[in-house]
Amino acid sequence: MLNQGFVTITAKRLRDLEEAYEELAALEAHGVDNWSGYSEALICASGEECEICG
Repeated sequence: MLNQGFVTITAKRLRDLEEAYEELAALEAHGVDNWSGYSEALICASGEECEICG
């Protein structure tokens, strides 16, 4: 529901997004972004095909 640059989401979805952001920030703070599969995981998360996800 895009309206002049704003979206409407449920409170639960907002909490889920905030929790996911905090989890990613903590993982990156502890070096997961130096993991050899990190860039491949980002490719997969973007919807592109990767070697693991197909």
